[in-house]
Amino acid sequence: MIDEYRAFLTQLFGDAAFADALASAAARHHRIEQDFRRQLAEACPAVQIRFPNIALPAPEYLSKNLFSIFLVSILESIGVPEERLHAYGVLVHAIRGVVTATDNIVDGEAKGTLHIDMGQSRIAPNVLLLLLQDGIIHQTLAALSGDAALRSRAWQSLMATVLEILREESGEESAIAAALTPEELLATIHSFRGGRLFQLGFVIPEVIEQERSEAIARLKEGVFGFGLAIQMLDDLADLAEDVAARNHNLLRSWIIHRRADGSWDDAALLAHDPAELATPELRFPASTRAVVREAAATAARGFAALRAQGYPIGPQAEQRFLALLFRIRGVERLLPLAV
Repeated sequence: MIDEYRAFLTQLFGDAAFADALASAAARHHRIEQDFRRQLAEACPAVQIRFPNIALPAPEYLSKNLFSIFLVSILESIGVPEERLHAYGVLVHAIRGVVTATDNIVDGEAKGTLHIDMGQSRIAPNVLLLLLQDGIIHQTLAALSGDAALRSRAWQSLMATVLEILREESGEESAIAAALTPEELLATIHSFRGGRLFQLGFVIPEVIEQERSEAIARLKEGVFGFGLAIQMLDDLADLAEDVAARNHNLLRSWIIHRRADGSWDDAALLAHDPAELATPELRFPASTRAVVREAAATAARGFAALRAQGYPIGPQAEQRFLALLFRIRGVERLLPLAV
């Protein structure tokens, strides 16, 4: 399996060291999902839980799990012992599952790497998945350390970070009356929704791996930039939807406050043809280019921080990875604006 991933990733990124890192993490991710399947079957044998991605061919499996695999590969790069490394991968997967199930409840969807069929219900299966994956987090944390005080600190640190994210997210449960400035939006909402959200899988390792805590803290800086850039790409893809719902959106803020494409306010954007908002580069070329470049620069800072800690991603792989992110987020057509 790992050879299949390595060959595909080497061709995709043109960087053997980066391909090796991701291939190793992808193979580990498969083992993590198998472990998940076993633990969930033991915890709740009466419920049939489907893993729709686990048997996918390498390219599709990577596409579905790219961010988790990337995060696991970062943890692998700092020499964490094998047993704890697997446990941290389980935590990354479980935390991702908790976030997805929560989003599903809020949005009435059924996304994710786990599915429970309960008729037409969307809420009940996700509540059950929340409970089951919370149980896995606690089981994994208990297995990581026999030091009760250390485990308590790790859990408290995770909960403190989750609470910060939820406080920011709760501000968007109703329409946003006025767009924040780009600086305000990046420093508050998006720092949590994008950057801090991607850091969640590193919170417990930073506490448990005391001899590596400084290295993990610096890696978290790189992950923060990566996550923040992803949120910017989402904003580029979702302008029409976010304007209609009056959600926080960096491009919306840029258009209104920077006025690079003329004088616009929320009322004018709401009255505008949604089809044109779906291709903002045509109606708002200067604002769109600025946000694309901000996203690319933010990602570059994140990759640089990872490289500084020895993570093996070279310049060519970085550019190809950035292009892949644009494609996954549905804004590949905007990539030329980054230069």
